[in-house]
Amino acid sequence: EVIRNENNDHVYLRLATSDSSESLIDPREVAYQQQDYRVHTCSGKHLAKLKILWEQSRQERHGGDDADFYRDVFSLLTRYQALEGKGFQAGTPSAVYKELRRSFGVTGELFASPLNCYFRDYFSAFPDTDCVFGSLGSFYDMEGLWDPRAGGSFAGNPPFTQYGILRAAAVTYSIINRG
Repeated sequence: EVIRNENNDHVYLRLATSDSSESLIDPREVAYQQQDYRVHTCSGKHLAKLKILWEQSRQERHGGDDADFYRDVFSLLTRYQALEGKGFQAGTPSAVYKELRRSFGVTGELFASPLNCYFRDYFSAFPDTDCVFGSLGSFYDMEGLWDPRAGGSFAGNPPFTQYGILRAAAVTYSIINRG
């Protein structure tokens, strides 16, 4: 269920239940419902971006309507909210991506999400929820699948954990050495 906020561009996405016939969310209940993942808030800017990505991907999937879109957004937000807003990486400013494209021909990201991707081609942590928004899957799963002779230039900003950085280096090394 989608409920628009009259005070700003945010929307509330609420898991619809049989007793959710009211069209407004009591603001006093939002914080409580967000804690148990029944309600998510999404800015209008992010929702518009997700709609564009979803529509582009939908053409490849052959189908889906607005109800499917909002269900997919709800699933996506639930997955990322489960991280409790603690991503283990810093976002890269769009000016940096513009310069990477101009100077090095970068056309994709190895570690992104539908919420923060800059390029149309991106890999993400959760293919099960992100692929409907155009994710190419997990970069970690590309070892043995990617043909380096196909070329390409990608930006890599892995999670800032020892495992994330070492795994990204190992997969990258494996792909490069197969070329």
